[in-house]
Amino acid sequence: MPRATVLVIVDRPGEWEVAEGWVERWRDRMAVCPEEPGGCLCCVAWWDVDAPQEALNELPTSLLSRSEWVINGSKSASLPNGHLQNREHFR
Repeated sequence: MPRATVLVIVDRPGEWEVAEGWVERWRDRMAVCPEEPGGCLCCVAWWDVDAPQEALNELPTSLLSRSEWVINGSKSASLPNGHLQNREHFR
C-alpha cells in the first residue's frame, strides 16, 4: 500500500469534514492509520497513513502533502518539514 500524508488546514471550509469522513470510511482497510491526527488541531492536522490506492484516489489532491513519512517512512511527533515545503496548502 502507498504511504500518504493527509493534511488539513483547519480554517479552510470543509477540509476537516472531508478528511475525517475519509479516515473513518477507510480506517479498517489501511495498514497504518493513527487513532488521532497529528498537529496542533487549532490550525493544522494530519494523518500519516498507509492506504489502498483506491482510498487515496478518493481524496482531493489538495489534501495530500509531501512529508518524511511519504518520502522515507519516518514518523515524527511534530510537523514534518515536507509539509512546509508544499506551500500551496498555506495560501
